[in-house]
Amino acid sequence: MFRIPEDIEELVKNIKNSKKIELPNFGHLIPLEEPEEFSDHIIKFEKNLN
Repeated sequence: MFRIPEDIEELVKNIKNSKKIELPNFGHLIPLEEPEEFSDHIIKFEKNLN
């Protein structure tokens, strides 16, 4: 979604529990293009919050 590396690093640095994930073969509609992979990342993220 974000193309400017400095913006990405700033967001990751300032958002608690955030993690940068690169999906180079996807566009802006990742939940629609690859719902299973998207869900896997969301589930992993949620499990690491506890």
